Amino acid sequence: MIPVCRQGGGAIKLARVSLVAVAVVLSAAACGGSGQAASGPPGPPTSLRPGSTARLTIITPANGDVIHARTVHVKVRLTAAATENPASPLALPGYVHLYLDSKIISIAPVASDNSITKQTIGHVKPGRHTLKTEFVGPTHLPFRPRVIASVTFTVRS
Repeated sequence: MIPVCRQGGGAIKLARVSLVAVAVVLSAAACGGSGQAASGPPGPPTSLRPGSTARLTIITPANGDVIHARTVHVKVRLTAAATENPASPLALPGYVHLYLDSKIISIAPVASDNSITKQTIGHVKPGRHTLKTEFVGPTHLPFRPRVIASVTFTVRS
C-alpha cells in the first residue's frame, strides 16, 4: 500500500518516489550475482592459453655463482619459441619477464624464436638472491605449460 499525503501534489510525488525505489531494488536484485565484487574482466581460462615448446636458459649468472660486485650482468637464451598457433596475427612471439627476488626488473620483447636477452641490474644488495625469468605470450599471459628458468646467486661487495 502506498501512503497518501493530501497536501498539494504530494500524493503523486510520494507515489513516484515509492515506485522508483521499488524499481531500483528490483533491478539490483535482478542484476545480483554470486555476491562477489567484480574486479575487471575475467582472464582467459587456462585451456585457452597457447602452448609453447620454448626453452629458457639463464646463461649468466650461473646457479650458485658468487658475484663480487653490486652490478649483475644477466644473459638469457630463449630457444624454440614457436607457439601452437603460428598463424597468429601478432608480430612478436612474446616477451621475457625478468624478476629479482620476486620483483619484476624488466620486460623485453622477443623478436625471433631463438634469441639472447641481456640485462644489467645495478645496486644489488649483498646477500643471496633468486633470479627468475619467464617467457610469456604477446599478451603477457603465460604459456601452458609455463616457460620458466631460475637461478640463485650471492652478491658480495
